[in-house]
Amino acid sequence: MRQRPSIRRMIDRLPTFVIATGIAAIVTGSVGFTVAIALIVVGSVASGLLARLATR
Repeated sequence: MRQRPSIRRMIDRLPTFVIATGIAAIVTGSVGFTVAIALIVVGSVASGLLARLATR
């Protein structure tokens, strides 16, 4: 039987995905510039929060 990935591990990858999505949105112009910047900022903040939680 295959092991399912833990919820924590899946959440750890989410900020990187959001940042990459924001960068791709800027490059392709698929969404507004403000939305793309917001994605990058939200992903960065979430990454910092997860790093802080991991040290506790």
